[in-house]
Amino acid sequence: MVGRLLQVIVLLTISSVAQAAEVVKLYDYHRFPPFVIGTEQGLTYDFANYLSKQSGGAYDVRVEILPRNRFNVAIAEDAGAFLSPWLMPDWLDDAGMTKYLWGNVLMHDSDDVLSSVSQPFDYSGPESLAGQNLGIVLGYQYPVIEPYLSTGKIRRVDMGSEEQIVMMIAYDRIKVGLVPDTAARYFIRQGKFQNLVHISARPLYSYDRRVLMHGPDAWLKFLRRTIDNAPRDPAWLAMLQSYGLTN
Repeated sequence: MVGRLLQVIVLLTISSVAQAAEVVKLYDYHRFPPFVIGTEQGLTYDFANYLSKQSGGAYDVRVEILPRNRFNVAIAEDAGAFLSPWLMPDWLDDAGMTKYLWGNVLMHDSDDVLSSVSQPFDYSGPESLAGQNLGIVLGYQYPVIEPYLSTGKIRRVDMGSEEQIVMMIAYDRIKVGLVPDTAARYFIRQGKFQNLVHISARPLYSYDRRVLMHGPDAWLKFLRRTIDNAPRDPAWLAMLQSYGLTN
């Protein structure tokens, strides 16, 4: 009888702890690897699980992948605790980081200039792309080369995804394309693209990915502390390594 009572108490305690976890939304619009590599798989989902574990049961971080227009609405209207990773403040018209709350740098990234190893191309500035057919994901904007695109000095070739650009370059269907370094490194590690793609030593430009955060003080304090400690956390480093994102 005592054993049964203890079992019930333990179950009730576990249930109580589970129910006590505050659900926090992770809003994101990045749909390409390594951030999303399948159904509820990828770095974004791993990051959500990492935060949940680091909170010791205080938070249950759940991913919502949204189209960019719905993402913009979500971060503008959600009054509760949430976060949005992998962002550069400029992309949300917040270069001065005064419109939103931002965490420290989560990772460094760049927009790489890719070409085939059979016809390697090394970028040396916008003018070096003049006359090129440049593979770009449909809808993406690159201010540094926009004057060249708008005048036709660089011919834009819209493609459906980062992977399509890598594939078209690997198989010599297009000479040059732009892909985030995080995605390029992930795809090139895959067997079908190894030794087929050249990455220019100079990227189009480099940037830092940060976390946009919102919510009460307790959540913000936890999130800031976790992000600040992540570069020294073996679990975080192992997670990045699994996607080829550490040297």
